[in-house]
Amino acid sequence: MKIYELYTAEEGATCCYSENNKIDILDSWKKYYQYINNDDFIVNWDTTFFYLNDEINKNKVKQNIMRYNNRYFIVDNKTKEMIASAFGEYIQFLEAVNEEDLSAKYFLLYPVRSLDALDIDKSECRFMDEEKLYISTIYKHIFKNDIEYYPVFKLRRKEVVNKSHVYATDEFKNFIEENNITGFDFVEVYDSETCNSDNETSEETKAPVSEITTHNSGNFTMGKQMIPMAHEDGIFAAGDLHSTGECLEAEYFCGMITTSANSYTVYDIDDCDMARDMEVTYSSGSLKSVYVNSGNEKVPVYMCFDFSSGSEPEGLSKAVNECVELCAAELLEELKNEQSPLGSLSQEYYYDGEQMDINLQDGSCNIYSIGNAASHMLRCICICAGEQYPGSSDFGFEIFGRILNSLHKKLSSEIPGRFDVTDDFKLYEPEMYD
Repeated sequence: MKIYELYTAEEGATCCYSENNKIDILDSWKKYYQYINNDDFIVNWDTTFFYLNDEINKNKVKQNIMRYNNRYFIVDNKTKEMIASAFGEYIQFLEAVNEEDLSAKYFLLYPVRSLDALDIDKSECRFMDEEKLYISTIYKHIFKNDIEYYPVFKLRRKEVVNKSHVYATDEFKNFIEENNITGFDFVEVYDSETCNSDNETSEETKAPVSEITTHNSGNFTMGKQMIPMAHEDGIFAAGDLHSTGECLEAEYFCGMITTSANSYTVYDIDDCDMARDMEVTYSSGSLKSVYVNSGNEKVPVYMCFDFSSGSEPEGLSKAVNECVELCAAELLEELKNEQSPLGSLSQEYYYDGEQMDINLQDGSCNIYSIGNAASHMLRCICICAGEQYPGSSDFGFEIFGRILNSLHKKLSSEIPGRFDVTDDFKLYEPEMYD
């Protein structure tokens, strides 16, 4: 059995909330939580209005399935009829209106069912609470083998339904492909044959610590002595290291992870024990990612995105979505202890190609910033994608913009749903600060 996380294709269009009824739409989700948490079909649905923003959808293709503000999907009438005929027991189609085309019928595709299906002890997750009910990011999925899976489902942790992650089995994926329905992106996250509950792995492996060695090299110069680490097949990682007996410690993990020993990108992570905390992951013999476990956080310092097919790799889309989820979780955590009701906020950012940041600011100039893990993930994705992309030199900034705008959409939905806000609350469009 294979399980896929459902995304929309990168080349596909994104639907935006209508500005005329944005607050009503966001508030309306609150009254539907009783249905969502009980896996019930929603009743008394308030029709949602959307439009296709020309700037966001520049060079995008209008497909059967379109993303809707990080909250499920918009589908056309023909697609709705096809999917409903096969999966009407698991999916509800809620009325949606395109303000730019009032004669056409559209629907919000809402997955009704949820499953407490993730093996939390064997998966790798980040939670937003000590009880481990609210999942922020899932780094590795290990699903339970002793339950019956719906063709399409959301994740549940006891009484809490994770509304942002939607999953599908081969039954749903095969139906979509056989009927030539466009717009879905099925990202495989679990295969019971190669990744079962005994933690058997497929072609993806982590390099054992014993295979990581150190040696001297004159290729690295940054004004201080650089001692590179190299995996046996020639993958290098450089750092400002010193020996402390049996292990190597990095006061600062300054360096690069690359197949070339002559170029690198600088990352700073304090108090990292390289032998204990560095996770080097390979797929089919090639470097896939490098993470450093810093305290309770798993921080990426390198990700490989394969652009050889000519299209954007699915791994990049997955990384972008994980970054949005992590940034949102950290900013929402920052807002938890603020005075109620919460007033309007501005979303600000900084980007210069090397340094980047996203924060929120209220009317009293209080600043709420993303944390260390989200900051490193943001920087890692944008820099690695920018360096590896064979085309435009501005691709890193394009990815940053995608994260920034998706985060704005998500927070516009999540903040009014989680906090008591003023009647005129608004999250203003992202602006750059100096």
